[in-house]
Amino acid sequence: VYASSAVLMAAVLGVLLAAVGLANLGPLMWLLGSTGTIYPYALDYARYILLGAPVMILSFTLNNLLRWQGKANLSVFGLATGGILNIILDPIFIFGLDMGIGGAGAATLLSQCVSLGILSSFFLLKYSDLQVSPALIARSPGVYLAILKQGMPSFFRQGVLSLSTMALNFNARIYGDAAVAALAIVTKVFNLIQSVIIGFGQGFQPVLGYNYGARRLDRVRQAVVFSLKTCTIILTVGAVAGFLLAPQIIALFRREDLDVIQIGARAFRFQCFTLPLGAALTFA
Repeated sequence: VYASSAVLMAAVLGVLLAAVGLANLGPLMWLLGSTGTIYPYALDYARYILLGAPVMILSFTLNNLLRWQGKANLSVFGLATGGILNIILDPIFIFGLDMGIGGAGAATLLSQCVSLGILSSFFLLKYSDLQVSPALIARSPGVYLAILKQGMPSFFRQGVLSLSTMALNFNARIYGDAAVAALAIVTKVFNLIQSVIIGFGQGFQPVLGYNYGARRLDRVRQAVVFSLKTCTIILTVGAVAGFLLAPQIIALFRREDLDVIQIGARAFRFQCFTLPLGAALTFA
């Protein structure tokens, strides 16, 4: 019942998000920090992303349902296939089909559709222990409130992160396109690093849940301590390497633009000081 109701909520919220976003696409791009130069490219890319909002939200929901059952291998396969396909399709759509930045958005949309198809197939072919069916959708508001309550911590965490990124871009555009580009690169690289820790944390959650349910609090403590130590070491090594190699990392994205490299390297090094704290924030 909860699984089927969560999938319905994901579809409805995805459609609402797409509708509201597309209806206010121009103002939304300015709010997110677009400059006059970036604005037309942002429109081209965001249009495809918002069209794919229902698909992406459904994919994330099915992915979490699989992980909750301990079937992380299936969820990784579904998401990784879409991610790899996205990497392959990006240059084809951008350069081969001459779609420009809109091609990157179209490639992302198509790749997400493939991921959703794969993840859905696991439920249709009974690889999942949970059954998702229209007949099981709850009619009681209490079920949906319970789902929202469980999702609130992640919602607020991701929401605050998104708002901070919006504020950063909005203020960076005062200093021109180079500042916006530099901070976008820094944000993407650190999101990639954080994704490793978030993935570790998502794998940690079922272990925590099973042992807590079995009242094995000793194992819960061991899992928390092990995860904190391991992720802190990973992030500390990443912070040191990032601080030393900051200009080279930024140059991988914009080698020809010295302003972007200078601004990006400085911002990257400041970010490195806070990187080791990510483990405590993830597992707190």
